[in-house]
Amino acid sequence: MDLKNKLIVIGFVLTLLGITMTGVINNPRVSPSMMTQKSVSSGESVEKSFFRNSTYYQYQGQNPFLLEADFIELDTGLFIKFLKPKGQIFQRKGNKVLYKAQSGYLDEKKKILYLENSVFVKSKNTRLDSEKLKYSFDSMRLEATTEVKTRTYARKTGDRVFINANKFVSYFKNKANIHLYRGNVTGKVKRKRVYEDSLSFRSNRLTFFSKKNLAKLDGQVSLKYRSFEGRAQRGDIFLENYNKDLNYFVLHDDVKVREVLRMKGKKIIRKAFSEKLEGYPKRSLIILTGYPKVLQGQDAIIGNKIILRWNNEVLEIIDANSNLKLK
Repeated sequence: MDLKNKLIVIGFVLTLLGITMTGVINNPRVSPSMMTQKSVSSGESVEKSFFRNSTYYQYQGQNPFLLEADFIELDTGLFIKFLKPKGQIFQRKGNKVLYKAQSGYLDEKKKILYLENSVFVKSKNTRLDSEKLKYSFDSMRLEATTEVKTRTYARKTGDRVFINANKFVSYFKNKANIHLYRGNVTGKVKRKRVYEDSLSFRSNRLTFFSKKNLAKLDGQVSLKYRSFEGRAQRGDIFLENYNKDLNYFVLHDDVKVREVLRMKGKKIIRKAFSEKLEGYPKRSLIILTGYPKVLQGQDAIIGNKIILRWNNEVLEIIDANSNLKLK
């Protein structure tokens, strides 16, 4: 195709897509037999254009959008289909999100990008894999569904946070960098130092505050740390508190604890119940409050506050008038 014909094709596409489109660049290869097609549906004529190995670039508000694809199909309804897309979505302050997938389409009228099959997204601190993704340019809302897996790097602590869920939602406009996870949420916090224990968790919903390094869990919450497992209706994980004299994780509402102790060759199952639990890895203990009760061997212990030490039979019971230690 000579230069004159190339300019005609590019001019046609620019007219078709309107003023929001900046250009089709990198000399798109257009099959002469497939460049335009007309079909009649419901009495209306629809004209489509086809491009191979093309680059599509446009402005959506103040956020440029770049797309490269093996195959791009355009129609007069501003509905764009593509195969093997990859590209960038530019956020505020020059930050960008990289993406790729096996297929997808762009609804120019609604300003929504859809990606499907082996979707991969990478931002500054987070990587995401899923089977479906929807991104709205107007609201800057990203929604991923089906086999969602994310890996987030917490720069301040060096932790790697792995989370799986049925659904993931994030708003690029939100300066707090809040990520929402919904449905069958499971995950693990892996510490920077290999000798420090990981924390596994499960819940129905999870909200992750990236800037605060805080995860809030809700609905059928489960936390596993060392030989300890705690269940409750709500929970919090404070990533920055692992090596501090502050609580690293907290459980609220109908707390149930199960821990396997091995003492002198014997296996002891310790169970506990309370309204609140606080975990302190640096001090190797948990604190139970809110009508706590502990079942250990043949003993049942009740107090206003009970302190359990990991892999240790010793209990510390604190109430209004006494401070007891039982073994």
